[in-house]
Amino acid sequence: QGARHRDLGAGVSTALPSRGAARDAAGARSSPRGDVATAGTRAFDVVIAGAGLPGLALAAAVADAGLATALVDREPIAAPPADDASFDTRIYAVSPGSAAFLARLGAWAELPGERLTAVESMRVTGDLGGVLDFAAFDLDERALAWIVEERALRHALVRRVHAAGVALLAP
Repeated sequence: QGARHRDLGAGVSTALPSRGAARDAAGARSSPRGDVATAGTRAFDVVIAGAGLPGLALAAAVADAGLATALVDREPIAAPPADDASFDTRIYAVSPGSAAFLARLGAWAELPGERLTAVESMRVTGDLGGVLDFAAFDLDERALAWIVEERALRHALVRRVHAAGVALLAP
């Protein structure tokens, strides 16, 4: 029997238990193939290794889709302390598609406006004098990308993971 998949949006999908999966008395899924991960007495549909930004976002998305989700990391999974007095030097350029995905998760709305900067235009010059100009306006977009501080994005995603009920398996 082939695996079924659930589309989570933004090109993300996850395998669902086979149609032969059953629930035990506690409501946990079990599968004849044994493809449901367990931690102690808990069963999970999805276990994600790594609580970096991609792991945090994926964990929130699959939990919001109704799957029992665990996020595993070798370090404690916590939001960094807020520091309004300084700016984080570790930043990311987030595409409009990724920003829309984060908005669907509810994480984008939690980002403080002073920690976001829109990239509205870009000029690329080549070694031989070639020039490419890009403008968000020409693409009917608000921005070509958004510059986001890592600390602010991590804080928002950790809050979403907690709100989504993701089991955190870390020291």
